[in-house]
Amino acid sequence: MTVTPEPTIARDFVLNINTGTVTTPTWTPISGITNIAPGNDSTKTDDSDFDSNGRARSTVVERSDTLQVDLNYKEDPSTGARDPGQQALLDASKLIGTAAKKQFQYLTPGGTQYAFTASIDMNLPGGGKTDLATTSLTLTIDGDITETPAP
Repeated sequence: MTVTPEPTIARDFVLNINTGTVTTPTWTPISGITNIAPGNDSTKTDDSDFDSNGRARSTVVERSDTLQVDLNYKEDPSTGARDPGQQALLDASKLIGTAAKKQFQYLTPGGTQYAFTASIDMNLPGGGKTDLATTSLTLTIDGDITETPAP
């Protein structure tokens, strides 16, 4: 039986942050996501020479990945308690050095898992007079993204 892939709804993806340890992870979902925009970039080095006949040539020598995430800010108005996933992001965004690198899982609705380590740049929440409070963050991925196909 052949299965035909179907369009995938973006809101069905899940992004988790590890709030445990590397050896004993605790995967905490990040709530309030309104947009996830993966991005990548490459560094190219010019390898053209006289034999290139005036045509540019280059070789990719480095690649990098990011995940831009927009969130509806979630906080209990009576206690100030934040969504646990958003709190973990905010806490990690204040760290420096290797402590700033956190583990993440990005899960597709079909069960494929993308695992990576990233540092976090996160904005404080804000918005206009008739808006929900929102925030945005950039996950700068450190090294490779490991893909585990759906079982």
